[in-house]
Amino acid sequence: MTEPVVDKAALRRSRQTPTNLILSLLASLGIVLFLVLVVVRPETPAEDKAVDWHTAAAAAQATVTDTVIIDPVLGDDAWANRAELTAGDPAVWSIGWVHNDTNGNPTLFTAMDQYFGNFDVSDIVGDTAPFAYQPSAGISWTGYDRIYSADPGNHAWVWVTEFDGNTIVVSTSDASENPTASRAIVDAISAFLTTNGAAS
Repeated sequence: MTEPVVDKAALRRSRQTPTNLILSLLASLGIVLFLVLVVVRPETPAEDKAVDWHTAAAAAQATVTDTVIIDPVLGDDAWANRAELTAGDPAVWSIGWVHNDTNGNPTLFTAMDQYFGNFDVSDIVGDTAPFAYQPSAGISWTGYDRIYSADPGNHAWVWVTEFDGNTIVVSTSDASENPTASRAIVDAISAFLTTNGAAS
């Protein structure tokens, strides 16, 4: 009786099918795990990116001896994502605060730039007409309402004052007609300046 002919290649393929299936399954699980752990990570809450501007101000003051570094005191809900001293002509001390919009999202910004010398604010405000602004602390500011400009960007409102030979510029991306949070910062800076000897 003739022995049946065995197709060795077909036999090998039949034996490899379960192995290939398991390897493919493991590879798929590996890809899913990678996507979950690396790609689909929850975004870091904006507040986790906050910086302590008081600590940064103290460090800046340690390196600047001929003027007072502005370090305003704000409410507990105020937080900054930037506080830095930048060399230049003039050098500038900057703090950037973040505010929630009407939907509760942290999308609005107010910045304070303390230029150690004269600064031409016309580069920011253009030909916008100025107005006088004086908070309760008594410091006189020059304000600029740019909310109806074509592209106000982070300079929808701008307030400018001078202190100890410095030019202080506060600007905000809040293009509402009542930028409450930004005005609160201007008021807090005015209180700081008054405490530190600024004349009204």
